[in-house]
Amino acid sequence: GGGGGGRGGGRGEGRRGLRTECCSFEMKLLLVMAAAAASAPLATTMGAAAARARPRIAPLHPAHQHRHGHRHQLSPQPPQPQRLGLPRTSRARLSRRWQSYVTIEGGESLVVAMEGGREESLHSGEILHEDEEEALRFEDGFKMEVLHSRPKGPIAVRPSPVVFIHGSFHSAWCFREHWMGLFASRGYESYSISLRGTSKSPDPLSGEIKAPSVEQHAIDVMRFLRVKGMLSDEKQKPVIVAHSFGGLVAMKVMEGLAERIGGLVLMCSVPPSGNGPMTSRFVQSRGWETVWDITRGFVFKDAAKEAELCRRFFFSPELDDFDVERYRKRFAKDSDPFFDLSSVQRRLPSRLQNSDGTASWAKDNPGVARLVIGAKEDFLVDQEGVEETARFLGVNKPVLVDSAHDVMLDVNQAAVGNLIIDWINANRNS
Repeated sequence: GGGGGGRGGGRGEGRRGLRTECCSFEMKLLLVMAAAAASAPLATTMGAAAARARPRIAPLHPAHQHRHGHRHQLSPQPPQPQRLGLPRTSRARLSRRWQSYVTIEGGESLVVAMEGGREESLHSGEILHEDEEEALRFEDGFKMEVLHSRPKGPIAVRPSPVVFIHGSFHSAWCFREHWMGLFASRGYESYSISLRGTSKSPDPLSGEIKAPSVEQHAIDVMRFLRVKGMLSDEKQKPVIVAHSFGGLVAMKVMEGLAERIGGLVLMCSVPPSGNGPMTSRFVQSRGWETVWDITRGFVFKDAAKEAELCRRFFFSPELDDFDVERYRKRFAKDSDPFFDLSSVQRRLPSRLQNSDGTASWAKDNPGVARLVIGAKEDFLVDQEGVEETARFLGVNKPVLVDSAHDVMLDVNQAAVGNLIIDWINANRNS
């Protein structure tokens, strides 16, 4: 989240290993769905275990009928992840796992079980996109979760793959919830990565050093881009779409790779000067109570514990309580500090800016298309912060959308996603 700077003082308790939540509402729901759909089983083998029945298509949950006419469906989650062996490469070792997710396709989507590490979304009998999950293992032992979606069937694949980078309390899942399917339906291959220190991308050095620096996150992203071959094709330069604290990471990536990037979209990003000036503005305009709420929300993780605070931080009042609770549980799994605040303050992007406030790389790389998006109902990033980010990127005017902080999960996510796709289409060949 945009208040990520407030989290830097937190301690990394419980950072060793992955944490799970038992008997969650979602698991109970999945068990009920599995029993109700026993007439349509799909046999799944986990290692040497016996085959287990599993529904091919999950029934709708009543709370997933949105006022906007969209219908969400949860794909069933198997008891344990299944890992499929893949050949070792010189830079990364890949493994694929089972993963459940929610998708929307024009208000009518069916999600079928993953087979062979792939999950496919059906619409009117046609496969629209194919999704995969990978774990990239790097030389230091770090394994990065990578979600991948690509168009399939009659949809023509466009150049310029899209790479999503999340913020605090989030991980790769937040872009697969809606946008990866949306982007694939309009012809764009996309990747969503989980940064080092999140639940699906644990830091192998956890407990031995401080939380990763912002530079380490940027290096991880650059290594990912190289492994995927995105830095070698001039005709298919990637478009980075980053949210909140992920915007800081993207700005650091641009310091070293701007000439290799085709486009940059920053959404509700932490400004290049960090959270300090913005916090001072909050004290003057909103009072200490707001600053305390942001502090306890991130440092003490209350935003991942209290539904009301979670909604105030990330979502509009119109978002269903059912969805807010689902997302809050996700945030709880990724609420450990995954960056070192002191490193952020020492190496802020604003330290490498021209006298006019623009990034040092911006004027030297005019071919990099840039878009800055702010949210009118954002509790964590104010309009001054959005305008600072726009100036830094050399963008004349940011786009303000009707949304809360989590533009990719909030009620108007489809409109914001399509806005970005339209912008990419308009600037891809400019």
